[in-house]
Amino acid sequence: MDDTRIAISLDRRTLERVDGLISRKVFPSRSRAIQAAVAEKLARMERGRLAAECAKLDPIFEKALAGEGEVRRVTPPAGVRTCGSGPTQGCKHPQAAHLGLARMKEKL
Repeated sequence: MDDTRIAISLDRRTLERVDGLISRKVFPSRSRAIQAAVAEKLARMERGRLAAECAKLDPIFEKALAGEGEVRRVTPPAGVRTCGSGPTQGCKHPQAAHLGLARMKEKL
């Protein structure tokens, strides 16, 4: 790795904690301790961003997308309305599945 030197300022308490890690041989130097801390923080931020993006997903849309190529006839539970149209004539899956596909097409 190509290291670049920088100067940073830390409060006394934080520096004492870093030095404690070095004295316990957790890290060989202040530089390595700070590199590890920055890398870990960046990784956490990336995971947090990914989680935030995943939270934006619409479960109905995702289920419709996952089953888009699927063609099968099923008998819906009692009381569930079916759409009567779809990939095959006389589609028997719940109407909500087509609503999910419609939402997917709107987003495209």
